Amino acid sequence: MKRFEFKLETFLKLKKFNEHKAKVELGVVLKQIRDKQDKIMELDADIETAYKSYDGFLASGSTVKNVQLFPMMIESRKTHIKQIQDEILLLQDEYKIKVDNLNKKRGELKVIEKLKEKDFITYKKEVNKDEMNKLDEIIQIRINRKEVV
Repeated sequence: MKRFEFKLETFLKLKKFNEHKAKVELGVVLKQIRDKQDKIMELDADIETAYKSYDGFLASGSTVKNVQLFPMMIESRKTHIKQIQDEILLLQDEYKIKVDNLNKKRGELKVIEKLKEKDFITYKKEVNKDEMNKLDEIIQIRINRKEVV
């Protein structure tokens, strides 16, 4: 008997590829979100360091010009953090879209896989039926031989 061949195998491979592509796209968005969050943590650490340096400058009696730079630097860092947080919000919206897309791709893939499974079960039933018919023929031939002798 011929081996099992799924007629929609090419279509199944295409659906698997599309699912994999959606997973990769989702991973890229997640990495971007993580990178932005790391950048915020880095900027927060810079602000903390700036406050400590500011206190040190005030205690040492530095010039007014040097001391005036710290609030501007801290404000620019806070503004940068706000921009990054806005970017993260946009990326989170994109993440939700990518998750929905991935779920859709998974659903399409599952439908094709169920069809393949159903076809395979039908194929197995046919193989078993053919084997049983061949066994019945062999048994019938043996019975006929014994009757002849």
